[in-house]
Amino acid sequence: MDCDQLIGRQELISSPPKQRKHGSLRLTLGRKLALVTLAFLILWSAHAGVGHLGRTQAASFSGLVNEAGKLRIHSQRIALLSIVCGSYAPREGAEIALCLDAIKLSIDSYESSLQIVANDPFTLLFKNDRQQINSYVAQLQVDWVEYRAAAELVLKPKAEGALSDQSEYFEANNERLLARAEALTELLVASQRRVQVAQDKVLNALQLLGLILLSVFSDNITVRF
Repeated sequence: MDCDQLIGRQELISSPPKQRKHGSLRLTLGRKLALVTLAFLILWSAHAGVGHLGRTQAASFSGLVNEAGKLRIHSQRIALLSIVCGSYAPREGAEIALCLDAIKLSIDSYESSLQIVANDPFTLLFKNDRQQINSYVAQLQVDWVEYRAAAELVLKPKAEGALSDQSEYFEANNERLLARAEALTELLVASQRRVQVAQDKVLNALQLLGLILLSVFSDNITVRF
């Protein structure tokens, strides 16, 4: 009996460390689970943030590309209307008035679209693209000053009622303004694509990191148990 009592006491003495060991294991797993959960929350937040930024930028750039595209339309209208208005006889006052109003509207529309593009900071683009876009916009602004001056000459009838003939100027310079606007539009689209590619790579990297983290944690749990 003394021997049995001694064995029982040894079992009672040895059991608490085993409980402490299991308790330590549960605490370690709990901490790891909390850390993994926190890591997933950070990854998810980063993924959502990058995705939202990409969608916002795409929507903003869609408007800028539209405005840049309008520059070509407005400059063509100004050239065409200036030539058409100059073809009217002085006695066709009503037709001339309507034509001149259309030129004024096109001038204001071109000015508005150019200002919208010029005022955008392009902060989400790469530095080289920003510099090149700003250079293109500056060139357009310089050409537009002369182009607008020629159009405004048409808006000022001569003493006898005839309009200033600027057809030669527009025929010689319209293509240059069109080419600059088209180059700007293409650059905006290409710049947006480069940013989108970079954003897609970041999103893919975040997804891959999440999968690796999940795999490592799953393997660790399997080994423990």
